[in-house]
Amino acid sequence: MNLALAALAVVLLGASTSPEEHLREVEEWHAGRIERLRSPTGWLSLVGLMRLSEGSNTLGSAEDAQLRLPDSAPAHVGTIILQDRQVRLEGAKGAVLVDGKPAGDVVVLNPDASDRGESTTICDLGSLQFFVIDRPGGFLLRVKDAEAPLLKNFDGKIERWPVDQRWQIHAQWIPYDPPKVLTIANEIGFTEEETLEGYLRFRIDDTEYTIDPLRVGDELFIIFADETSGVESYGAGRYFYTDLPDEEGAVIMDFNKAYNMPCVFTSFATCSLPPRGNRLPIKATAGEKMWQGEKN
Repeated sequence: MNLALAALAVVLLGASTSPEEHLREVEEWHAGRIERLRSPTGWLSLVGLMRLSEGSNTLGSAEDAQLRLPDSAPAHVGTIILQDRQVRLEGAKGAVLVDGKPAGDVVVLNPDASDRGESTTICDLGSLQFFVIDRPGGFLLRVKDAEAPLLKNFDGKIERWPVDQRWQIHAQWIPYDPPKVLTIANEIGFTEEETLEGYLRFRIDDTEYTIDPLRVGDELFIIFADETSGVESYGAGRYFYTDLPDEEGAVIMDFNKAYNMPCVFTSFATCSLPPRGNRLPIKATAGEKMWQGEKN
């Protein structure tokens, strides 16, 4: 769907920058996005995602290891024990750094969504890094490698639509009363419930649309799909963030900052998928197009 002049007028009501300033802002954001992808611990470094079984899980590069690490790791690193929602690493003394310090005989591994409020425990083993994540359906071990081929070969290029300020959309925050409980599915087949305090309402080509954002810290996180999904952009959808609503409930949704889910780069991510109401019946021709490279 093409954006008409009527839509342009609506959009510009919410725009607070000139086209030149907007272009500079989006390009700076994109440069930061590429820099984050190039990080030795960014999404391109993911090389493993393994479910923890209750009880003992052997860890290493040996063929019979229950948690199989890349060949660069020792054959036997230790054992990860899951018991009553507590995760421990045992027998890795001298081989692994835990939060930058040599591992002891027994180390408690706090997951990334610890219900006790602790920070995630990071384990380093040569170029590898691993830690536990807590997702619907259970605990998993996530593994990253600073020497991953995808990371090393990444040329920093992701095809995008030209930056267009017409896709800097003015939206209005509408509270839910009572709050809405939304079920979000992810790429590994599980769902989780999110409580939403409100939704966003906006217009394109004189047609009104709504979208449900998630609050993440001091931002709104938007998971969406559109008519480019599976054709010009990633089939599962894309993401972008916005500022929280201002005092009048105004929000600027900049589709120029829409980016590919991590699952476009790697099979080892747990990407949240767009809920039904966030599948827009329009072509959002802004932001990142489909990644053409091979996955980790």
